[in-house]
Amino acid sequence: MNPPKNKKAPKSSGQTYLQFHVPLDRRAGWYRALKAALGGVRGTRWQDGHFHVTVAFINDEVDVAGAGKLAEVMDEELAGMAAPVLTFDTLEAFTTQGGGMHIVYLTASRAPDEWDAFVDRLRAKLVGLGYHLGPFQLHVTLARVPAGSIDPDTLRCHIGRVAAPQISSTLTKADYRFYREFKWAVREWAFPIAR
Repeated sequence: MNPPKNKKAPKSSGQTYLQFHVPLDRRAGWYRALKAALGGVRGTRWQDGHFHVTVAFINDEVDVAGAGKLAEVMDEELAGMAAPVLTFDTLEAFTTQGGGMHIVYLTASRAPDEWDAFVDRLRAKLVGLGYHLGPFQLHVTLARVPAGSIDPDTLRCHIGRVAAPQISSTLTKADYRFYREFKWAVREWAFPIAR
């Protein structure tokens, strides 16, 4: 990985995270039905692409040297890894910690033990480097809804009218993103599909 050079300001606020890409079809019937169910909710913003599961979101400031070390740890865990397979089968919503936004998401009612072990192991290593991670909840964000537009129970009622899909997704790509000085540095991994 080649993080952006920043001689004047070795540290700055930004975003640092590892995500796995999730191949979802926006033309699928369940997705269109969900959009229709929430069509009257003011201010709803749809993801409409770049669907992903964020495994680790680092809340701390990360300098360039730290970004490189994080990439090394991720390399250790991701090198030689077969593509994880997750079955997404649940539509739900939660409210962000600040209370300003509801997140409509797709998740798996049960994840493979190998996936859970990988997530726990990687996050423990990142914490071992001294970083504070945001909480992990396996989910793929589908839409963001202003909390003032609808209460959580009513939102879940709308979502409940949509038949949840049964999607077996093979996650063949992940990337580690490091945002500083208005630039993204990206380290990518591609995973072979297990036979």
